[in-house]
Amino acid sequence: MEISVFNALVMELYGLCSRQESLPYFLSQLSKYYGCRSCGVHIVDRVNYHVVCEAVPDAGDDELQLYAAHFGRLKPYLENLRDIEKRAVVGQLYLFRNNQLLPMESASEVLHGDTNSPEVIDLLFRENGYIVHMVICCPLHAQPSYERLMDSSRLLLPHVQQAFKIYHTIEQLKNYSVGFEQAMHKLNSGILLFDGNAALVYQNRKARAILASTHVLSVISGKMVGPSSGATQDLARLIRSAVEQGKQGNQRASGMTLRMGDGRDPGMAVIAIALHPHIHSAFTEETGVYAAVMISTGGAGSGLEPDLLQLLYGLTPAEANLAIGLSDGSSMEHYALQAGISLHTARGYLKLIFQKTYTSRQAELVALLRSIPVVIHNPD
Repeated sequence: MEISVFNALVMELYGLCSRQESLPYFLSQLSKYYGCRSCGVHIVDRVNYHVVCEAVPDAGDDELQLYAAHFGRLKPYLENLRDIEKRAVVGQLYLFRNNQLLPMESASEVLHGDTNSPEVIDLLFRENGYIVHMVICCPLHAQPSYERLMDSSRLLLPHVQQAFKIYHTIEQLKNYSVGFEQAMHKLNSGILLFDGNAALVYQNRKARAILASTHVLSVISGKMVGPSSGATQDLARLIRSAVEQGKQGNQRASGMTLRMGDGRDPGMAVIAIALHPHIHSAFTEETGVYAAVMISTGGAGSGLEPDLLQLLYGLTPAEANLAIGLSDGSSMEHYALQAGISLHTARGYLKLIFQKTYTSRQAELVALLRSIPVVIHNPD
């Protein structure tokens, strides 16, 4: 078959990774490649069984009925898909005929020069836990030869395997990203993620909020910019180092502090953490996240919710509010005034807080509270 037809077929195959609606057009290209009237495919998961069943876009009612009949022949055996999977080697193409799996290498007598060969050819292979059942509908005088099927399978199966890998990775990333986004936006620390090229690929809501309110750090065209050229260079080195550590499999943390030096900003802590992600073989080394940068400002409030402290330490609402006020830098006097209670009562609350949190000094209490992971409620 002409190279242009094969290239178009491969392009449609990889298009399936991101556009499932292109499956009928892939089958059209496959029909052209085989020189057949039309093709259909039934993809079955060994756990969930039916996944997708599709035919070429212009398949008529008679052809759809024919495909349904052939796909249906496999259905009684779906309960035994685990056994079929054990017998079906990954990458091996099988002829499915008379309720039997025949490896293509041993099926030559069925297809090669068989004038009584049926109009429809059923091919089956396994890939990534899926059973793929291909049905090729051909007139008797135009059926692909055994050699054509073997040659085409050798050419196409590597691309099919690679497309399956890419598709699975994309689907996993889509699923992960939903929970990932929710978790990242709940954090009270700014998180920025960098890929293998030290390029910024993600920042959570808190990071954007911090960057919008501080003078010491900006992100311009994906590059972290500090209050001076020297600080900007130090930031770049910090991130590049973390990325390289991640590529080497290390998970070290390093950091620096940014300050304006003019008293306008209390300063910002920048922590870079090397990450070593599991990169799917379908991706290059640069793809993925290799470093995370955490940012926070010294003047930021703790963000703790009173109900969280009540849950963790059994504090009363009044005690929890006092503890949070002290953690955010308020004085006993200020809290008592705001709460409308006497200083003596506030000190009584503090004594109970010490007992319940197993601390003895205010500094210990503040350190404890600031070590508690904080989530942001109703971030929208």
